[in-house]
Amino acid sequence: MAVAIYKQSPAPEQPPLLVDSKTAARMLSICTKTLWQMTREGELPCLRVGRRTLYSPAKLQAWIDTQATANTPADKGGAR
Repeated sequence: MAVAIYKQSPAPEQPPLLVDSKTAARMLSICTKTLWQMTREGELPCLRVGRRTLYSPAKLQAWIDTQATANTPADKGGAR
């Protein structure tokens, strides 16, 4: 008698809740030196866990969205 063996499909990989500075800099397409400067100045949201500084990808995306909105030129009275 043959026994059917079913392979359990792997669970979909969850994105990380927090990333390190190297990964955050790569996500923002900036160097780590710029990331650290922006972090020190309080411009980027971060979380300190012990001695580590970590970044939430969701909060980085919200920061990007805020920056994109703030840097959109205002409508100057219509097209010409």
